Amino acid sequence: MLFSQTTQFPQIGLPTGASTELPGAMPISVGMWDDFFEGVPTGVSTTVLPYDLTATGTAVASGSYIASTGDTNGVYTLTSGAAASDEMLVRCRGIQHLLPGKPLSCFARVRSAGSTATHYAVWGLWSNGTTAVSITQAQGIGFRFYNGFIQIGARNDATTVAWANVAPMTAATFYALGIITDGIKHQFYVDSVKVGEITLDCLKTSGAASSGVYAMGLGCGTSTTVLSRCAVDYWGMATVR
Repeated sequence: MLFSQTTQFPQIGLPTGASTELPGAMPISVGMWDDFFEGVPTGVSTTVLPYDLTATGTAVASGSYIASTGDTNGVYTLTSGAAASDEMLVRCRGIQHLLPGKPLSCFARVRSAGSTATHYAVWGLWSNGTTAVSITQAQGIGFRFYNGFIQIGARNDATTVAWANVAPMTAATFYALGIITDGIKHQFYVDSVKVGEITLDCLKTSGAASSGVYAMGLGCGTSTTVLSRCAVDYWGMATVR
């Protein structure tokens, strides 16, 4: 299944029970999954786990990557700084290529501690993964938690599909988010319900001549002097090769 945590999403890959007589060109599904069972200090996370932390702003000392207390299944909490335009981003160190005919899906269970117009949280696939992406819309495909709503948006080198509300949100509440994309058509799901679709050619982005290069990431930011927080319970992705 492209979405390991549900049964409602389309299966793309080698069919269950396929015989050995099928053509050798049949695609094989590959994936990544992390349930964040244990808290990992920042110094370890960047050398052992396939993640990077990126901070933007002047008051980034309060940024952290820790196990959230009271969450028995393991939750990573991300905290921005406490000055305007401070952001924190955790992203996969490995990159994903969007290629024609190679559908990719990614999913995550995330929450935002804030729901006002001054707090931002984003999750999705970002092509400029080395910078924080919460406040300014980045090249990529994803969700944003902002001002009481879950939003979706996309951007490539030349065109931006601006953030648009697709569902109401409540602060400190987990939502299961999902994206299925073939690089051009991007489908968005919240709690296993499709909430929107965007068509935008993201196969070619900066740094890639023939394919879109992305990294899955979660970030939060603030436009005031009050820090922002977001958290991930689990995330993963799957594609075919």
